[in-house]
Amino acid sequence: MIRTPVMGIPISSPLPKRLGHYELLERFAVGDMAELFLGHARGEEGFAKLVVIKRLLPSLAADSRFVQMLQIEARIHASLSHKNIVQIHDLGMSAEGEYFIVLEYVDGRDLAALIERDAKVGRNGGPKRMSDALALFIMAEVAEGVHFAHELRAEGESPLGLVHRDISPSNILLSYAGEVKLSDFGVAKRGGDSSLVTSLKGELGYISPEQARGATVDRRSDIFSLGAVAFELCTGMPLRILTGSPDDYLKAASGIVPPATRYRPDLPPAIERLLASALAPDPRDRFPDARKFLEACREAMTSVPRPPEGEAAELRALLARLLPPGTRSRAKTPKKFISLVPNLWEDITVPDSPLLDHAQGAPPAPTGSSEAPPLRLAALALATPPATAFAPAARPATPAAVHAASSAPAPARQAGGVARAKPTHRLAWAALPFLVLAASALLSFHIYVMPLPVALTYLRPALLLVDSEPKDAQVYVDGQPVVGRTPAAVEVKRDHAQHVVEVRKHGFLPARQEMRYDREVRLEASLKLLAEPLHPAPSDK
Repeated sequence: MIRTPVMGIPISSPLPKRLGHYELLERFAVGDMAELFLGHARGEEGFAKLVVIKRLLPSLAADSRFVQMLQIEARIHASLSHKNIVQIHDLGMSAEGEYFIVLEYVDGRDLAALIERDAKVGRNGGPKRMSDALALFIMAEVAEGVHFAHELRAEGESPLGLVHRDISPSNILLSYAGEVKLSDFGVAKRGGDSSLVTSLKGELGYISPEQARGATVDRRSDIFSLGAVAFELCTGMPLRILTGSPDDYLKAASGIVPPATRYRPDLPPAIERLLASALAPDPRDRFPDARKFLEACREAMTSVPRPPEGEAAELRALLARLLPPGTRSRAKTPKKFISLVPNLWEDITVPDSPLLDHAQGAPPAPTGSSEAPPLRLAALALATPPATAFAPAARPATPAAVHAASSAPAPARQAGGVARAKPTHRLAWAALPFLVLAASALLSFHIYVMPLPVALTYLRPALLLVDSEPKDAQVYVDGQPVVGRTPAAVEVKRDHAQHVVEVRKHGFLPARQEMRYDREVRLEASLKLLAEPLHPAPSDK
């Protein structure tokens, strides 16, 4: 059996022998949307070339929305001809009408497998992480591919505004020849796309705060993801370990990350500056583009020991030693979440969502209760035809209820023999469209704007923690004094305006900091006061 070192353990299952004119050898990965096969491209005179074939899952192959997503991915990938990006060879259709794309086969492993193996070696007494020079080399190579994608232009036009949105170790491939390639543009989006995918998130531990909030993202979101991967390579610890719960979304949306020196006090200053600039919570404080990130990587490489034969040779040797061809990896659970734009009354199945999972894990409502978790109610409004939406479940009749029904007088009938509808029924039917619209608006807000738990946090008043050095300084917000001295906690409303936090103390110059209350989940201002300069005494002359 042919091993697939990039993805790890082959998956045993029945598979078709051919897709188009490609021969399928084995299926080695399955995700939420597609499955990957190792295949052969056959030609004349015995020509054969290994390729990777990505096909929609059979359950989704008939869904035009997923088909269009695959076609968009193929069109984006076809424009990305670069040494640090996995290449696409073909977009095809099987005899059964199933679309698939054919990708370059990279003979190697993904970075996630190397990190996992590296950590295992470290636990057994070996080196705890790869060298700084190799880590910076890998990140510089990825940044080259990312910058090429960001700068992609249509003929004679401005940049397309392409954002990868899923840069993570599992999407960075390392070949046994020492090459580094970025893969999986399945969640990438061009600036002008009217996206079919409204809430499509990569691995939560690596996405930017604005992406976790569901806000509009640009190339600087990918810079944060590059920084998150670099943090893990240079410290030996992941930036954050998040599983996709609502609380984890709040943590990711806050932008709060630990300093790299917490895990590695001896971190070279150049790498520390690189990580701080890439992982800034505010996109305006990050590197403006991947080219600047790349330059910072190369500058930092000059301050660390480098292998005599070069980083590519070190990468080849490390892969051969830790992950030789045929080594199996632990299978990983997919960590991407997909939500599609549904038609209003279409009978849909709501895809996996961390928020719906949270709702499903809540305790069940008491028997006979008509209440349901809000998110499930919103999904139900879209998944059920209007005539039956929100219909209360029928309750089993008790003996008393049966007796009351049998002894109750027959309803009054009109001349036509039809019972007169009660006013409450009319009100219920009149309110039904408004309930449906409200539920639709709730789900649309969750999809288009931000996850609901994050939104609820932003709608509530927040505590602004103000501290100073030295302490016991008077606090002013927008020029108005507030009760208490530093360290102080001030309750503020999350608006979309710029505010000025100021501290004053006798004998020191005032210190100010500008901030917006809606940018962070945790609001903190720490200011350092400088002593007032001493004025020389007036001369007696």
